[in-house]
Amino acid sequence: MRGQLYNELSKLDVKTIFDIGACDFHDSIDLLNRYPQARVLAIEADPENYFRHHKRAETVGIETFNYAMSDKNGYETFYPSLVETERNIEWKYAGSIMKPLVKPNTNEGVNHPVSFDLEGIQIPSIRFDYFCDTHKIEKVDFVFMDVEGAEYKIIESLGKYRPKLIFCETAHYDTKSFDNELNLEEFDSLMESYGYFIVERLQYDTLYKYDGNFN
Repeated sequence: MRGQLYNELSKLDVKTIFDIGACDFHDSIDLLNRYPQARVLAIEADPENYFRHHKRAETVGIETFNYAMSDKNGYETFYPSLVETERNIEWKYAGSIMKPLVKPNTNEGVNHPVSFDLEGIQIPSIRFDYFCDTHKIEKVDFVFMDVEGAEYKIIESLGKYRPKLIFCETAHYDTKSFDNELNLEEFDSLMESYGYFIVERLQYDTLYKYDGNFN
């Protein structure tokens, strides 16, 4: 369910889209199909996900990158998800640069049945503003973001950039699954400080819109 997202996007001349936490690039491809005139940039942190799926996205014209987008340029520890434990199937959809909160003496998440590599791996990280400067992006229309509790680190790296719409997963600020610093109220306040108000809150996600004012 995307709620009012596509209604809000229909009001824009969509030229530049970011899919951050692209995973298997399904959403990137869907967005390009909807907005074929747009430049779609898809960023996925998990190297295994990236190398499994990026060629399919690139074939249709999506620009793909294997980074963790964060609040610093350098490296982050990334904690890959491994298995969906109830069904005992591989589950690569929940990795994060935030350390997972797990049940005692296990590697299974406290709030959802997913196991994690708790040692983590070192991966390159990049700030949003530095990425845009490097790739000569002047304006961003839409950011689709699902990075398992690390969304605030990306917001803190916006610099001078203000995407017109940001649709991001906010469930992990309400029900803690990762060792992130903010609760949901604090994340909303952070968004407000960057000039964003809530258009719609869904069960797992929130749509924010830029009000035109830099703070």
